[in-house]
Amino acid sequence: MNIASFRITIKLLLWVLLLAVATLWTYWGSLENGFVWDSIEYVINHFFWISSLSTDNIIWMFLSLEVANWHPLTWISWALDYEIFGGLTAWGFHLSSNILHTVNSVLIFFLTLVLFGLNQPATSGFPFRSDNNALIAAFLAALLFAIHPQHVESVAWIAERKDLLFMFFLLLSTFAYVRYVTGVDRAKNRWFNTTLLLYLLALLSKPMAVTFPVVLLLLDFYPLRRTQFTAPGNHFIRQQSIYKLVREKLPFFLLSIALILITLFAQQEALSSRPFHLKLLNAFNSIIFYLTQLSVPLNFSPLYPYFVEIDESITWKALVPLLAALGITVAALIAWAKGRHAWLVAWLFYLVTLSPVLGLIQVGQQGSADRYAYLPTLPVYLFVGAGVLLILNNATLRKKAILFLAILPVIFFLSDKTRQQIQVWKSPQSLWAHAVKYNPENVGARHNLGIAHLNQEEYEEAAFYFGENVNSRTKPVVSLAWRALSYLYLDRFEDALADYSKLSESTEPLTEVNLDPNCVYYNSAWAYAKSGMFIKSRDFFDKVNKDSKLGASAADWINWLESDDPEKGPPETNEDLPGFCTKLFRSRAEYYGEG
Repeated sequence: MNIASFRITIKLLLWVLLLAVATLWTYWGSLENGFVWDSIEYVINHFFWISSLSTDNIIWMFLSLEVANWHPLTWISWALDYEIFGGLTAWGFHLSSNILHTVNSVLIFFLTLVLFGLNQPATSGFPFRSDNNALIAAFLAALLFAIHPQHVESVAWIAERKDLLFMFFLLLSTFAYVRYVTGVDRAKNRWFNTTLLLYLLALLSKPMAVTFPVVLLLLDFYPLRRTQFTAPGNHFIRQQSIYKLVREKLPFFLLSIALILITLFAQQEALSSRPFHLKLLNAFNSIIFYLTQLSVPLNFSPLYPYFVEIDESITWKALVPLLAALGITVAALIAWAKGRHAWLVAWLFYLVTLSPVLGLIQVGQQGSADRYAYLPTLPVYLFVGAGVLLILNNATLRKKAILFLAILPVIFFLSDKTRQQIQVWKSPQSLWAHAVKYNPENVGARHNLGIAHLNQEEYEEAAFYFGENVNSRTKPVVSLAWRALSYLYLDRFEDALADYSKLSESTEPLTEVNLDPNCVYYNSAWAYAKSGMFIKSRDFFDKVNKDSKLGASAADWINWLESDDPEKGPPETNEDLPGFCTKLFRSRAEYYGEG
């Protein structure tokens, strides 16, 4: 290594170190956070499968479609956390996520330098710029990505390890692809196979990676300029026909198709039945929403409402996102016609990578989610880097100083906002209290806040939030069942029986919302027994299916009622007799909320 190369290496290491320190410092507060929302289902409720990397467990990880997803590498990453940090240690799982996000930010730093290199004629080898202006611009682009609060959900929520992993492998795959395209040596085919392998690892981390073959085609147009639609930028890159470029990606498309089929099979029971026109309006709203949240990062929520609900009228305001998206598309096409190819490619990259989560095939009840923006918004940060580089290349020392003075407050603001948002994800109570504050009418947020209070034995608060949903249009039966359970914990038997009476009168069959009727009968009988109404208690115990899990318990109660003196009433404590039923639902979705 000569002196010049040594100096460049040292500069790169210093910039990487500074970026890593800034990222880890910003997310340091997440180490005090616990397991929230789907993290409880993924990690705690599946601790047996992640407690070791035995052959049986690894086979399960590759065959499991738990929680309506297929992501074996994500399961493996949690298993590694379990092994390294000695069990279900929340701070260890968060530390791994923080490190992965830091590594992704560093990769974006290098990716920006590579893109800068592709925009200048290369003499030989891998395109890469390492002059001071390029290093500063790339650092700022990566730093903004690293500390932006829009990414808190992907980093501070353990369940979203999927985002971090698939982004990591896609970034590495992009580097390998650029090396393949710019290579002229015997290793060229090896780099193509490396690209394909890394893409497969991304798919094994999160199905959202399925759009990557289209992304590679977009990169062929610009900045690689492999088609005749753009002038050659690097004489080491040969231009080819569209047909050959598409044929080249066939292995990638085949992997994508396989993953799409697996994902549709895994999520078929979770698909939403909303009308397509509402899904379409919500999709256009999401397209603009994520860019708005990126540009004005003030209000974030773990559960955003659907853009237009089924019983709402469609006004002209509902068409504003559609018109905005069309306007951006027209502007990008005009820019392409004027030779500014980056704008259209960046816009298409955003739309393509966002397409799997736009809700046209809707899973769950959320209208949008911050985690969906982790990859699609990448071009925005690259554009920031390109803009800063352009300014630095043409600015005087005074203008450079003004630029840095203008950027510093933005960096401090984003970092502070991110640290605040991390605290939102500290516990289930803080998470859902924030969601309810963001949108007090959000039924899902109120439900999940009620569940959080119930789990912490805060039964009065739980009953209040379930009560807020009793008259909602979204499964009021579910809220009644949970409020009745809260009343049982509070020994408010009369209130509980009133709710159970409403459940029995409901026109919505209990089985349609996965509510176990035997649990309802059993708890009604239990409340009547506690209230000294033994005849009614016996009637409801008789309704419990004797072949159900609660059948034997109901029989025990009946025997007890028949053998004891009804005048004395049930004893205050009797360890031989079971308590009430707490497992109301047969489905996890009603317990943990829609994810």
